[in-house]
Amino acid sequence: MNDTIEIVGIKLGEEEYGLEIEKIREVVMVDRILPTFVPRSEIYYEGVINLRGDIIPVINLKKYLGLEGEETVKESSRVVIMELLGLSVGFLIDGITKVMRINKNEVEEPPPTIEERLANLIIGVGKHDGKFIPILNMDKIIEQELSKVGET
Repeated sequence: MNDTIEIVGIKLGEEEYGLEIEKIREVVMVDRILPTFVPRSEIYYEGVINLRGDIIPVINLKKYLGLEGEETVKESSRVVIMELLGLSVGFLIDGITKVMRINKNEVEEPPPTIEERLANLIIGVGKHDGKFIPILNMDKIIEQELSKVGET
């Protein structure tokens, strides 16, 4: 039985978050792909990209989470392509920090001071090199988006 979780550290503004590595298909440089705008979509949708014949929606993760920070795409910006609930989805992030292994017993519940909407999108908070890294529940984000589609 594996006692560690592997995550990829990502930058969203000045904050660092973690994504479960097993759900990441690939990471693409933004200058190689520019999303095509989709009219009448949510403000956090950057559009869609054509990645080797696959049409993939791209969500600006910083906007989705309601985080502060520059709106501009930087040289360090990336699109993380993830496989979630049987779908390929891209997430625009400000950069990759590092791959981390965190002991599962060092992953704690989100603190009660976190806004409820954001706390529902966090699997837990891991401790790595003396820093606390919120680990995002990307499946939950897609579940929320799919439920919106069902409402229209």
